This record gives sequence, structure tokens and C-alpha cells, in this order.
Amino acid sequence: MTRCGNFSEALEVVEKGVLDKLESLENRLRKEQLLELYYHIAYAYFGTGEYSKALFWINKVLNDNENTLRKDLFSYARLFNLVIHFELQNYDLLEYITKSTQRYLVRRQRDYELEKLVIDHLRKLIRESRSKNTGYKDYRVQMTNYLSWLLSQKIK
Repeated sequence: MTRCGNFSEALEVVEKGVLDKLESLENRLRKEQLLELYYHIAYAYFGTGEYSKALFWINKVLNDNENTLRKDLFSYARLFNLVIHFELQNYDLLEYITKSTQRYLVRRQRDYELEKLVIDHLRKLIRESRSKNTGYKDYRVQMTNYLSWLLSQKIK
């Protein structure tokens, strides 16, 4: 549902079905599946504008101590974390975590052109938002499109 932009419907499924059964799901799902579920829950909250809840769920992915399981997921989660903090206007924190994310991507050899482009664009938007607070709505549309595209890609 989130891939089609039906964030409200996805959130309804999450809140009425998934969260109620999360404890039993955590015992039955493999770690990779569970982390991906958390990521998609964060994405559903993000799509409906509930950025604090999205941050809670993306932190469940980022704080997992087995970050070698799905390098792609952890890389996307770090980028997504930047976007969430931008939406929450945590500009001071963003300066630090942007550098941290870039170092992480370099160390994991996942600093591809798209990731570099997203980080560079985000840095520009942070500077712009701090000075004028303009361009914000265009950015949300661009980033939602980027994230939709990112989630639609199949990892081999």
C-alpha cells in the first residue's frame, strides 16, 4: 500500500492489525523480516505526516545490533532517518547525523551516486531552511518520490 501512496490505508492496517500482533510476530519472523516490517511501519507513519512515530520505528531498525544482516536496509534506514529529522526540523542534529551517515555509507561501500546526491541535496535544504524556510514543500514531494522509488527496487 505504501508503494502506491496509500499511506492512510497502510497505517490503518498497521494500527489495527500489525501492532496488536507485533509481540507474536516478533517471535515468529526472522530478524531480517522484522527489521523490514519496522522500516515499512516507519514509512507508513512518515507518509501520513506522523514524523515522531516514524522516527520511533526507524530507530528500532537503526538501533539493532545486527546491522550486518541487511546492509541495504540499514543504508536506506539511515537516509530515511535524515529525512525524518529534516521534517521534524532537527537541524542541529542533522548536521551531525548527515556526516555520520556519509561516513557509514563510505565504510560499508554503499556510497553510490544516488546516496551522495540525496545527502548533498539535503545539506542544501538544511541551509536554505535555516535561513529562509522556503522550498520545504517541494522537497517533501521530491523526497517522497525518491523513497517510493527506493522501496520499489528489488535487491538481488
